Amino acid sequence: MNGLLPRATLGAGAILRWHLVGQWLPALAGPREPARVLDAGCGQGEYAVRVARAFPDATLVVGVDEAARDGVAGFASVPADLATRVVLRRSAFSRAAVEDVAPFDALLCIDVLEHVADDGRFLADLSAVVRPGGRGLLHVPATPQRHPIAWTRRELARQLADGSGQHVREGYTLAGISTLLHATGWRVRRARATFGRLAAWWCDADFYLATRRVHLVRAGALPLTVAGALLTRAVGPRAGNGWLLLIERR
Repeated sequence: MNGLLPRATLGAGAILRWHLVGQWLPALAGPREPARVLDAGCGQGEYAVRVARAFPDATLVVGVDEAARDGVAGFASVPADLATRVVLRRSAFSRAAVEDVAPFDALLCIDVLEHVADDGRFLADLSAVVRPGGRGLLHVPATPQRHPIAWTRRELARQLADGSGQHVREGYTLAGISTLLHATGWRVRRARATFGRLAAWWCDADFYLATRRVHLVRAGALPLTVAGALLTRAVGPRAGNGWLLLIERR
């Protein structure tokens, strides 16, 4: 799980994010290694496990997510050697869901805000359970989205318009997410665009193939997906379909 793939997945977007977040993960430490880390919207728990591996002195890593969000059926098993340090809770994130184990020194929130109707309340609840000076990694989709494959562009627009998809908004401008973060107790320390032109082509094609269940082709392309993910660590686009932000609790 802490290798080239986040989990048993063919999803190009998930694999690209895994490597982008991994590159910035050490920045969570700040002046000292975090003792308690929160993963809000943890999916199957793969990032929670990764954080526990990356910070062996962390005493507690808590992942929180509701069942079936974004097609994730449930949590993966926590490795036995991390069972005392990694806790996964089945719940929509709120301040109350983790207040008993707060405050946290650091947090992850990866592709979650676009699913949340009241994103301001969500970020305010995060700030309430993270100590001042605590750092976080946040990834969100950007707006406007650039989808070079017309079918993918139309289908995603349709899902957003009729509510049949998982997202409640297309994404955020950098100015927009920065303003929202500042209003809810955070400051942006660093930001970079993600999912540039080449990644957009690749993810659009992957979405098309996944929708049509052409999984053999996706599996055959997996080495190229991983190679592209490794390349994105070294080469950042000027503009893209996502934003990766290092944030700090004010």
